[in-house]
Amino acid sequence: MGSKNLIIPNTFLVGAQKAGTTSLYDWLSQHPQIYAPLDAKDIHFFSHPNFKNKALENLAEYYNQSNNEAIILQGAVNYLFFQETAEKIYKYAPDAKIIISLRHPVQRAISAYHYFTELGAETRSFEKAIADELAGKNKTHEALANFTYLQHSLYFEQVKLFIDTFGKKQVHIIIFEELMQQKEEQIQKVSSFLDVDTNFIPKWKHQNKSGNARYPVLNRLLVANSNFKQNLKQLIPYHKFVPLKWRIKFVDWLRKTNKKAIDTNIEKPQLPDQQIQLLKTDVEYLSELLGRNLFTLWNFKD
Repeated sequence: MGSKNLIIPNTFLVGAQKAGTTSLYDWLSQHPQIYAPLDAKDIHFFSHPNFKNKALENLAEYYNQSNNEAIILQGAVNYLFFQETAEKIYKYAPDAKIIISLRHPVQRAISAYHYFTELGAETRSFEKAIADELAGKNKTHEALANFTYLQHSLYFEQVKLFIDTFGKKQVHIIIFEELMQQKEEQIQKVSSFLDVDTNFIPKWKHQNKSGNARYPVLNRLLVANSNFKQNLKQLIPYHKFVPLKWRIKFVDWLRKTNKKAIDTNIEKPQLPDQQIQLLKTDVEYLSELLGRNLFTLWNFKD
């Protein structure tokens, strides 16, 4: 399919991972002036090597039902993390508006760890995962995307790259904690940024909360590159006749069905003091970049 036949997204929700982007995307998708197909969320057209230079062709399957909405939204949490993504999106849509949601960096890291543990993708202790990350053991794209708990929380350079690429006027920053506490006000601010009706109020539901798996083995089988899935593809080539969007929907349903609440009696993972200091320094630079005292907002102590 040629790009001339494609309805082009003009707005991108680029992350951060585990910072409320799934809920935010869902709420924005309800707006009558915004087209945001839910099954296109977190398909990394511009950052995953599987798509390479075929982002336009792969987008077509998801964005062909738009009805002249003012905003065509695409969202993927790892766009913020991978450095090449900002330039790729800019070449594709230089006038695009960028939305970034940021969360307390320590809490974000721990939430991401819980999430990938729930999936069955993460089997190490939090301390071992951080040690492996610091030792540079995350070599593959999947490992960098999923298990770099500390690096994902170092926001300054990531945010600066998008601001430098698109300009401050095209980038809107949301703070996760404010979004959860002031939903209506924050959605109105986003709507104003997008130049759509600010009076629209969506139906609120917090999506994609972290939890534990009822049956961990099931989630391990669902992990993208599991041996089980690869062997199943060879035995039954379902990927050739079941569209990607429907495969993603089915896996998402299985994951939600297999989820239970996190046991609050279990001791919470802790970051080493040295790494907390690294995050605090990053937050200081980020605060200066954004003109906001995030150091105080996130209750960091001197």
